[in-house]
Amino acid sequence: MAEENNEENPVIEAIKSRRSVRDYLDKQVSEDIVNQVIDAGIHAPTALGLQPWNFVVISGKDIIKEISDHIKPMVQEHLKDSTEQLAKDLKEKMKNKDFNLFYDAPILVIVMHNRDDKLADYDCALCAENMMLAAHSLGLGSCWIGAGAFIQQSPELLDDLDIPHDFKIVAPIILGYPKSTPSPIDRCEPMVSWIYKKKG
Repeated sequence: MAEENNEENPVIEAIKSRRSVRDYLDKQVSEDIVNQVIDAGIHAPTALGLQPWNFVVISGKDIIKEISDHIKPMVQEHLKDSTEQLAKDLKEKMKNKDFNLFYDAPILVIVMHNRDDKLADYDCALCAENMMLAAHSLGLGSCWIGAGAFIQQSPELLDDLDIPHDFKIVAPIILGYPKSTPSPIDRCEPMVSWIYKKKG
């Protein structure tokens, strides 16, 4: 009788152990590793094989902090009437002039597309998830910073970052070596319906 294998599938283990990291070591990430992460991203599923994604990689804590300082007022304006607790917490953090929306990460990768196609949003989101899982497998932390999409609202920033104005930013992802890693969040039991035959 074959011995039972109690080891978890490495892909499933990576999915379950990945965390959104917001605390990074002061250590740069090599171009080679960033390129490996992006390469994993472009192997995501893509509608009709269109592969609509494009990438901008911003390297260096100083320039990333400048981007944060530029868009923080836009984020604050957007959140000013929000009563949700997470929004309140973020508004409180942004009162600190030293607070960085990108958490002092050394790398910011912007995943975007240039197609007027709603399916491209899903493709780029799938790409982003591949990237974050690949980063985790390579010993990096990552986090999708939704507020980073406010770059889209600044023509000046778009020009500075060589992002065409008709591109849509889908996933601003920070990368770096984690200083600390959050504890896992308890997952709710999902509602699952099994259908074995058509009704009627």
